[in-house]
Amino acid sequence: MKQMHADLVKLGYDGSYRRVAAFARASHADRHRAEPTTKRGTFVLLVVQPGEAFQFDWSEDWANIGGERIKLQIAHIKLWHSRAFLIRA
Repeated sequence: MKQMHADLVKLGYDGSYRRVAAFARASHADRHRAEPTTKRGTFVLLVVQPGEAFQFDWSEDWANIGGERIKLQIAHIKLWHSRAFLIRA
């Protein structure tokens, strides 16, 4: 917000930072009332053919197995078409 005020001052605006911040808040609230959505924007469902797309993530965690603390490396796979979710540690 401060950068926006600084840019406006360079363009000749002589108002205060607080006025710019108040305008931005009001504008945001007006837009949210006009278009009631989550702040993530519009959701567009992807349509894919079987085997065409998947998501892969990797993580690490700890577990107690047989009284011993063991570090696990975990693969997370989600198939887009079937939405099947697989985990392998």
